[in-house]
Amino acid sequence: MAGTVTMYSTTWCGYCRRLKSQMDREG
Repeated sequence: MAGTVTMYSTTWCGYCRRLKSQMDREG
């Protein structure tokens, strides 16, 4: 799971960053 979070933490994909924010909200 940690690898997935790291992938979403990159800045090359605005959609991924937004998805990460959604995941953070949902816990």
